[in-house]
Amino acid sequence: MRHGARDVHCGGQTFNPGSQTMRPIRRLLPLVLACIAAAPLQRVAAQQQQPTVVILVRHAEKDRTDPAARDPALTAQGERRARDLARTVRRRHVNAVITTQLQRTILTGRPTAEAFHVAPEVYQATGDGKATGAAMAQMIRARHMGKTVLVVGHSNTVAATIEALGGPRVRDICDSSFSNLFMLVLYPNRPPRLTHTHYGAADPPGGARCDNGLER
Repeated sequence: MRHGARDVHCGGQTFNPGSQTMRPIRRLLPLVLACIAAAPLQRVAAQQQQPTVVILVRHAEKDRTDPAARDPALTAQGERRARDLARTVRRRHVNAVITTQLQRTILTGRPTAEAFHVAPEVYQATGDGKATGAAMAQMIRARHMGKTVLVVGHSNTVAATIEALGGPRVRDICDSSFSNLFMLVLYPNRPPRLTHTHYGAADPPGGARCDNGLER
């Protein structure tokens, strides 16, 4: 009995590697393998040609009933705002949600993450707002270029994240303000564009030190 190469079944066809038909195909195999290996790089290159849309908000209203609480949850009003956020960005096709480890940011981002079926990415924030903002910006550059990202931060991290991504300088958010929404669009070949709007229920007056939700 002659032992030859086994038949190969592919796409409903049967080929024998030892046949005359397969010899030209075998010569093309290195090229096919090279194309397969290059596919992820091609996807990355395509993403880098697309604008990156970064939506940044501060967490929603937190529960202040216990002044000693180190990691408070959201109030009922804050939970409504979190749902309002998901509705506000529902047409943006959010690819990623980034929060800090504190539950007020996690709970604010949760309705959006659930709506888009993404698992939130958590960064361990410190008391240094600029350092936290820079680290969040690095996460976006490393993982999400060419995509749409929601970043839920704190009053002292949102502006720092915008600046670390190359956006314009922005004042920190007032302690009484929760409705600010920034959208930073990073283009491959031109300067970034920043818009500042509000979402959900209006904030209470912030006093003389607050202007449009931002510190003077």
